[in-house]
Amino acid sequence: MPTRLLLFPLLAFALACPLAAAPAPVSTDPAEVAARLAAIRTPPAPATPRINGARVVGARPEKPFLHRIPTTGERPLRWSVRGLPRGLELDPDTGIISGVTPAKKGTYTLRLRASNALGKTSAELDLVVGDTLALTPPMGWNNYNAFRLRISDSLIRAQADALVSSGLADHGYAYVNVDDAWEGVRAADGSIQGNERFPDMAALGAHIHSRGLKFGIYSSPGFETCGGFVGSLHYEEQDARAFASWGVDYLKYDWCSYIVDAGRLAADRHAELLPAHADRLRSLAAEYGPMRNDRRRPRPPEMSARMKEIEAEQKRLLSAIPAETLLAIERDIAVDAYRAMGRALEASGRDIVYSLCQYGEARVWEWGPEVGGHLWRTTRDITPRLSAILGIVNRQKGLEKWAGPGRWNDPDMLEIGNGALTPDEMHMQMTQWCVLAAPLLIGTDLTRLDPLVLGILANHEVIAVNQDRLGRQGWLLRKTGDAEIYVKPLEGGRWAVALFNRGEKPLVITFDRAELKLPAAAAVRDLWRQKDLPPSAPVTFVVAARGAEFVSVNPGEK
Repeated sequence: MPTRLLLFPLLAFALACPLAAAPAPVSTDPAEVAARLAAIRTPPAPATPRINGARVVGARPEKPFLHRIPTTGERPLRWSVRGLPRGLELDPDTGIISGVTPAKKGTYTLRLRASNALGKTSAELDLVVGDTLALTPPMGWNNYNAFRLRISDSLIRAQADALVSSGLADHGYAYVNVDDAWEGVRAADGSIQGNERFPDMAALGAHIHSRGLKFGIYSSPGFETCGGFVGSLHYEEQDARAFASWGVDYLKYDWCSYIVDAGRLAADRHAELLPAHADRLRSLAAEYGPMRNDRRRPRPPEMSARMKEIEAEQKRLLSAIPAETLLAIERDIAVDAYRAMGRALEASGRDIVYSLCQYGEARVWEWGPEVGGHLWRTTRDITPRLSAILGIVNRQKGLEKWAGPGRWNDPDMLEIGNGALTPDEMHMQMTQWCVLAAPLLIGTDLTRLDPLVLGILANHEVIAVNQDRLGRQGWLLRKTGDAEIYVKPLEGGRWAVALFNRGEKPLVITFDRAELKLPAAAAVRDLWRQKDLPPSAPVTFVVAARGAEFVSVNPGEK
């Protein structure tokens, strides 16, 4: 029922935040290495220059600005830009644009050029100075899936460096997001600071920025984070100013311990509607809170049993309140928690992308923009298991109308490179996230990438679907047994079409251009293998078990 977010332990797994085991070693078994090499679909990037990434970026007037022109090609490269507004400058040796955005709102078209000894290339980038950030889904890296709480300043620096040295930054991955466990105690004046593993957050941010990358951080609207570190409750403005002074560009704001406060607030609201049970509702919430916040895993059996008893009694009492009223109460409490930080970020003097980690409860996609959010989690935490990934995918259906430039549904991070996902399953997740216009936040150890994982993450044609400036989230067009076909409209009247096999055996899947009312001769391109397909025949693939294929369809001239 809708009130479970406010009262029940829906996200106990997140609050527990267990320390992760060390990342699995990269296999050196010759047969396994050969199999993974054979599974690579993405052709190598050419030695000649190629400018990748989004073709539009948003910023607010008179704010610090940083953009690394993502460019592949043999080094050294040299860059130039025409049309840079006053206040911004380019480092021609690194391709990093920095400075302060113009005071005047509008679209500034930047004409980018990159060259090396083998050739030159050009592209246009629209800098839209206005009120909206994240005009395309954020791309970058987050430490949580690979390292949980085992992080430090040196580890984050090494991952930022690897984002560049691996070439992933040359494909548009820009954010280096520090998740939970950086926080120290508050000083006497209430100011937040890093712990002993993060002695200088501003210096860390400066290092990330020196690579042309952006600095992300983590906090919670509660008194504690998921890992038991200090949260931002009652310190929103002070923390937002601190984040801005450190050069933070992205904030992940995680519900966590605020669920206890939310439960108490909800109990008060429920008590007003059920005065005969007011004392009992408040008593149950007060008893439940400490157990809800207990981080022992597994919980003692008697505690788990008592929690279930409380949940059952709460559910019985609240059944007298209409479901829509319960949902409205849940929404109001969640909105208030996230609006406080949204306003603080707005007043911080810096453009900071605001990620609402609220697990899809209270229909966050409906109110995320009104609290200043740019993306919001739609589900619980992801894990590197196909069943978990598909469960998350199924919860994205019907949410496409809430997505667009500056507002993205977030099904959580990429697990590519983690766990026991097969090559086909990894291709499947990347395809799914791109057709859904989901944020692309890598969740693996960037210092241990193998060619297969790198190829999946660095396919510029696949990424271009995700970063398409139209900003439409794809949707399920057709399901037949284990076969699913998703479509996503693209700029210029083009379409992306993703073919998924959810079953355990290879499956022949055919897509006819007529399903999108496109002419039979519409040009079709295999995005993973970066090659054109026959112009008139239906699109047919033998899709591997638990795998995917991905094409674009262009009704006009190629």
